[in-house]
Amino acid sequence: MSPATWRKLASLDKKTRLAFICKDKETITLYEDLLRAELGEDIFPTTCLMEEKDKLKKY
Repeated sequence: MSPATWRKLASLDKKTRLAFICKDKETITLYEDLLRAELGEDIFPTTCLMEEKDKLKKY
């Protein structure tokens, strides 16, 4: 993720709902860990895989 994107995420209110659509489970784990390390342990983004079509429609 680019530094500019990280800055934008860091500037959001801590109660902002975040969602990530990822290509594989390893990427989900990576971004969840990175977000918690950078933005705080209380960040719990909603995630789904590209192949989970039902969840994609929801978001």
